[in-house]
Amino acid sequence: MNPTTYLTEKELNHAYHLLEHYPEAQAGIDVLKRHRGNPKTSVEELAGGNPSFQVQSLVVVAPKSIWEILLEQLYLDVCGSNSSDLRQANRNSLRKILNESQLHPESAALLSGAVVYLVHLSGVAISPAVATVLVLYVLHLGINVFCEYTAQFRTS
Repeated sequence: MNPTTYLTEKELNHAYHLLEHYPEAQAGIDVLKRHRGNPKTSVEELAGGNPSFQVQSLVVVAPKSIWEILLEQLYLDVCGSNSSDLRQANRNSLRKILNESQLHPESAALLSGAVVYLVHLSGVAISPAVATVLVLYVLHLGINVFCEYTAQFRTS
């Protein structure tokens, strides 16, 4: 993973302050800090390094890492197309929250809302700590860059 995709200490401290009333989300930031902003190794630690991961009642076993599974799911939840009307409505709502979070970086409500929304939207059962890492990663890159960066997950 390219170090430019790591979150900065300033970004992490800012998010930690915004999420002061959401200790489950702060746990994800604590792990990010220990990993010097590296979202991939942070997610792997939070998931316990388990090579299999529960995905919508299916067990996915390596060779995909937990990070790859989550990125693929996040791509579908934020950027993807060719899916059900419900998934499209959820995607539009999540994108709106993420866009608003980028426009209003001082809003604790928007940041925590994006985390909560992702926990409940994602096709992968994830904790608020993991969702926090993913939301901060998308916000760090920007939605359009994230979508382009993860475009390998496009379905035809």
